[in-house]
Amino acid sequence: MVALMSPSVTYAATADELRAAIIQTLEQLIERIEDQIEDLLEAAQNTDDEDEEVEEEEEDDDDDDTDTTSAVTTSAEGRQDSNGDTVRAIFEVSFQLRAFGDTMYIPAAASLNDTDDGITYVIEGANGQTISGITADNINSAIFTATADRITEGSDDYFRIDANDSETFTLTVEVDSNGGSDTGAMRMQAMSIRFADDPNDTMLNFDLRPRNEFETDFVTIDA
Repeated sequence: MVALMSPSVTYAATADELRAAIIQTLEQLIERIEDQIEDLLEAAQNTDDEDEEVEEEEEDDDDDDTDTTSAVTTSAEGRQDSNGDTVRAIFEVSFQLRAFGDTMYIPAAASLNDTDDGITYVIEGANGQTISGITADNINSAIFTATADRITEGSDDYFRIDANDSETFTLTVEVDSNGGSDTGAMRMQAMSIRFADDPNDTMLNFDLRPRNEFETDFVTIDA
């Protein structure tokens, strides 16, 4: 009976065992790889969550220092003389301003072409360039108003926005041709505001953007 156990039978049994061992090893390897993939996916998800938390914290930090504008409206209209010529234009820009984190103070006055007061504006021509010939002589009035409380500090007036509150600000400018020397298409562009969290501190500039939201339509002054 022992002589009937040929080498081929013995070899076949060894191959089956080897095949089974290989299959078992592969299954274990696949299981380990799947576990590693699961761990990597979990780690990646945790990293994403941490990044989102960091971004939210950074946004919160930015909010403490940044003043945000919204709800911008503009208007522009011409005024005629008795001859029917448009001799002056009235431009208006209105927007909301919110103070994040701290109370904000804004000087209650407007400046043409510079940043000396609470809001800066320019008068632009048909190509969007600042009209250098438009000076204070052309400005009949520049009125800067707000729903915010107006306070006096020393000899200056300021608008006060309490921390995390929003207020509406409006700039109304009336421009004329200065006796006919400055005519053509023109519009007003509100450029920036100045603010500080204490009226006695150095004022910071805050650009009003996007620019095209803070510009009025054109009015053509004839004479």
